[in-house]
Amino acid sequence: MNDRIQTKESSPERRFALPDSWIERLFDRLSALYGVKFLDMWKGTDLANVKQTWAEKLGGFCDRPEIIRDALDACDDRPFPPTLPEFIGACRDAARRVGTISSSLPAPDLSPDERAARAEQIVTIINKPPAYDFKLWAKQLRAEYLAGVILFQIQIDNASAALGEVWKDGQCFPRGAE
Repeated sequence: MNDRIQTKESSPERRFALPDSWIERLFDRLSALYGVKFLDMWKGTDLANVKQTWAEKLGGFCDRPEIIRDALDACDDRPFPPTLPEFIGACRDAARRVGTISSSLPAPDLSPDERAARAEQIVTIINKPPAYDFKLWAKQLRAEYLAGVILFQIQIDNASAALGEVWKDGQCFPRGAE
């Protein structure tokens, strides 16, 4: 088994799998907990293939070993060994209990004056008009319409709707004022 496996033969995208040593320890622990019940689950199967599948399917937790440990600890209360989907569910439950780890930096330690200044900068940026007029196309069509250029009805309908106007008889009126 590899630490990384290819998801599709033709796909360059790769996905993580758990290291072989983790899978061996996981299977050893489950065997110790459940004995023959766990071992009988794999009778008649290729155990190496089973372990490879577990490694692939649990690969999403490779950066969070504490999640796998917590899911394994939860097996202490189960009378029967988990199937792979059940163990994945236990990992997801553990992840919800533990919460997510933020990879962001901690908030800066700022004085109240510095926080107020930064908040003001943010408000200024938010309230700044966009550098591009996203209705320019409609305004250009309005100018053409008023100049007497013949437009398709769909151009008139879309541009007038974008500008909140009604175009009729070569004139433009605000919606509701026609």
